[in-house]
Amino acid sequence: SRSWTVVVPSLMAANSSSDFRRAMLTVAGEVIQVSQTGCAYSFSPSEVFVDQSGGRGALELATTSACSWTVSSDASWITVTSGSAGTGRGTVVYTVAANPSSPWRLARLRIGNQWIAGVYQAGTAPVIVNTGGLTNGADFSPRIAPGSLISIFGQNLGPIALSATSLPLPRSIGLT
Repeated sequence: SRSWTVVVPSLMAANSSSDFRRAMLTVAGEVIQVSQTGCAYSFSPSEVFVDQSGGRGALELATTSACSWTVSSDASWITVTSGSAGTGRGTVVYTVAANPSSPWRLARLRIGNQWIAGVYQAGTAPVIVNTGGLTNGADFSPRIAPGSLISIFGQNLGPIALSATSLPLPRSIGLT
């Protein structure tokens, strides 16, 4: 068995897409597989909550300097107003239209088919806490002590239903 160390600079151009790609080379009769991961993108913050009147905001996009990107929204009520395309790090500015009726709504900002950030917007529907809907989180009794966990039951409380899925219970439940 033979072993080679082959350094081939600039064999593959930088992969500026989010796709994994692979090539096969034949060197001295031996087939060598070369793999290259795609670009990874992230926004900060990755979740935004907007009140029903709408508004404007900005997200910082992080990626490597060779990665190009184009940001789009999957909802007509959020518009990318500047920074919709670029290469490397960037700032994406967006505008959210007023929410005239929905209880909550969600838009996703994407680069290609990769979901990067969620924009949650409150609506005009009132928050309704059910009668007896504020209870002790441990035993669902009406007795609530300072510092204890609580459960709230009602309608239009938030954009999506959230619950703890493991023990010990977390101190807060958020979108991840």
